[in-house]
Amino acid sequence: MNSKEQFLELLLSNQVAIKAYIGACVRDRVLRDDLFQEVALVLWDRFDEFDDANAPFLAWARGIAANKILKEYRRIARSSVVLSPESLESMSQAYERTVTDISEKRVALEICIEQLPEKSRSLLNQHYKYGQPIVEIARGMKKRTDAVYQSLSRIRKRLAECVQLRMKTLGDAS
Repeated sequence: MNSKEQFLELLLSNQVAIKAYIGACVRDRVLRDDLFQEVALVLWDRFDEFDDANAPFLAWARGIAANKILKEYRRIARSSVVLSPESLESMSQAYERTVTDISEKRVALEICIEQLPEKSRSLLNQHYKYGQPIVEIARGMKKRTDAVYQSLSRIRKRLAECVQLRMKTLGDAS
């Protein structure tokens, strides 16, 4: 894979997280999109400096985004109330903890889903993955709508308990 392909793969797989980080610091959606484009350009221009052994792509991109946000804050400081660099750093740390928690929970959820019976996984996929309405699912299963709602409710409860147990186990292991 050449460097252009690698860059595009990394940028596209982290695009949502980078925009979320910028959006947590900047309320204006248009400004968020502009800053993301500027960050993407800097990432592209400096991609030859990127070393994934030192930091993951997302951390590197977030650092560049933080610098762009600070630069923008300085530019608009005369007319708006902005976050201090300390506040921005605190947000970066909180965001990192949140991303880690979400990643760990996603892995736990995937494991818990794999442990479900095929029938339960199929019901989850029909409704959540493929967006099929409960009424259609019930019709296809020849069940009442409230029975399908009840089944989904039990499955969600079982998954929540499984994820909590896995997260607790993970926390105890640390």
